[in-house]
Amino acid sequence: MIDCVDHNQNRETYGHVKRNGKTYLIHRWVYSVYHNIPMSDLDGYIVRHRCDNPRCINPLHLGLGTTQDNVDDRVSRGRSVSGEDVHTAKLTWDDVREIRSAYAAGETSYSQLATKYNVDKTNIACIIKHKTWKE
Repeated sequence: MIDCVDHNQNRETYGHVKRNGKTYLIHRWVYSVYHNIPMSDLDGYIVRHRCDNPRCINPLHLGLGTTQDNVDDRVSRGRSVSGEDVHTAKLTWDDVREIRSAYAAGETSYSQLATKYNVDKTNIACIIKHKTWKE
């Protein structure tokens, strides 16, 4: 039986396998072989890790689902990050409050805020409309 890879290793690395000249994510390939399902039948589905370890290839830890199922898993397990906790975030919560306050007071435009905070004006629009950076 294939066992789960150590959780302390690089959790963001998905393994790959080459078969018949094609490269597959190994956890998808293992799921396909274990359940005797052609790889093409997995198109449009996510092979999810019940153990939350992307490097794991134990077929008992893998399950089939949709992208929304995968998102729901992440949220229910408390693994979602948002706001300034996102490693690529350029803004802080203080910046977001300042942006919303300045725009609400009619002091500035999307373009001016985008320039001031070095982000795209689409990001500013999403912040002001509370589509992103939801408190």
